[in-house]
Amino acid sequence: MRVFITTNSCSLASPVIYLPDSLRTAIGWDRSIWSNSQGFSYSSRPCGAAEITAGAALVPLTDELNVIVGAQDLHDWFGYWPRFHDAEIVSLHLNRRGPSSLLIHTWEMTNKVDERGFYVLEKHVLVEFVLEDILELELGGFSNQNVVFGLDLKKKDAGFVCTLDPCYGLAGTIEAEKISIRLKPSKHSDRV
Repeated sequence: MRVFITTNSCSLASPVIYLPDSLRTAIGWDRSIWSNSQGFSYSSRPCGAAEITAGAALVPLTDELNVIVGAQDLHDWFGYWPRFHDAEIVSLHLNRRGPSSLLIHTWEMTNKVDERGFYVLEKHVLVEFVLEDILELELGGFSNQNVVFGLDLKKKDAGFVCTLDPCYGLAGTIEAEKISIRLKPSKHSDRV
């Protein structure tokens, strides 16, 4: 039996309680007991690398992100723009001349449970952010495992800022004149 209480990636204002449908039925779950007035919100789906919580709209591909080569492919892979919650940084290559790259393994967590009791992860993909002409960077916390709470891309006058929100390991910001995205479908075992 698994019950998740996690930070809502859509709004950091309140934790999210996740209960699978089978458990909610078995215990006679009453949503009104855990209302937002008590600081919780309810999700019928678990949070994951590319997962969102109930009550939040699917994140569309904004005009700001649509100018990034490969952004539409990433959006199409999931059917929405992923938040990269719990995604793992596989590698970061910084080059003073030529493009640098950030490789992240992400997926979509479903509400299905496998025979071992683990949530089924689907749509595994390695996302490579190709960073050209890095203008500024501030990174810290590199470790043997580097998991991000989320990843955010913002357009600036001189290019883009990629923010890696901290969870465990590497976190910080990278500002580059140009960012493009490449996808490589993967399996769960490819993330090492």
